[in-house]
Amino acid sequence: MPKRQEFTEPSFHFGERVKWSQRDEAGQRLYCSGHIVGMSFQGDEHWHYTICLDTSPETDSELTIQRDDQLKLVKDSSCIRDHFAPTTHWQMTEAAATLLSISAEQLRHLRRSGLFKASHHYRDTSIPGYIQL
Repeated sequence: MPKRQEFTEPSFHFGERVKWSQRDEAGQRLYCSGHIVGMSFQGDEHWHYTICLDTSPETDSELTIQRDDQLKLVKDSSCIRDHFAPTTHWQMTEAAATLLSISAEQLRHLRRSGLFKASHHYRDTSIPGYIQL
């Protein structure tokens, strides 16, 4: 009886730019890059990535790489990983609003309406017992 296959998280996401190297017919090492346009999880318990090559975007050249250990992430302006990584420090209202692409007043309104949980999503830095007039 075959072993049960376990699902693994993909190493890369749609739209991310990756690079890798390969050898041509003459044995020369070629460096390639492209954007991930497709991915599938195969029976060999690996992700297979379909990549649109950067060198010929007008011809829509695509290739499938079956081993993700050959690929390296290229951090550029379209990289979405920075948006997934949680911040490990507290932000002041203005900075947090900028990160969320909303105004500081909108963020305050959302906090007052109960959308965020105290000490989990935000911390109260006001002076205890101080009443603002």
